[in-house]
Amino acid sequence: KPVVGVPDKFVPATLAFDKKVLRFFGYFKQTVPESPNEFYRVRPVKIFYYLEDDSLEIFEEAQENSGIPQGKLIRRHRFPKNDQGDTYNFRDINLGQNLAVYGKVFRVCDCDAFTREWLESEGIHVKQPELIPRDPYLTKRHQAAELKTYKTKSDFDKLK
Repeated sequence: KPVVGVPDKFVPATLAFDKKVLRFFGYFKQTVPESPNEFYRVRPVKIFYYLEDDSLEIFEEAQENSGIPQGKLIRRHRFPKNDQGDTYNFRDINLGQNLAVYGKVFRVCDCDAFTREWLESEGIHVKQPELIPRDPYLTKRHQAAELKTYKTKSDFDKLK
């Protein structure tokens, strides 16, 4: 039976939130200045928010044969929010908003079920998810690849 007036045992955030990560899905647009085929690229990213130390990390899934450096875009640390030295907190990130980090603007579109439940348990209203726009260049490339089909004549015989 707990004693009245004695506080519960203190649990530090590093233990309470160990291995608990909020996962957001989003994208950023990268301009392509010297290409006649495309003006910008839509690059989908995952934004990880580590609850134990309020650090963030931005990761991009590698696409096959893209020619662009992909993977971990911004390493894990506390992201600066403004020039006064403030850093981003989980209360600053919600769906349908922009996250400006080191000159890049990331659009937060969706999150996973754990993130949604955890934010709502903290009293944060999670907005409706948005769709990540399709990359126009990749869409055009896939359509062109589907159109190029080659068939050999059925009566063709190499040994004839």
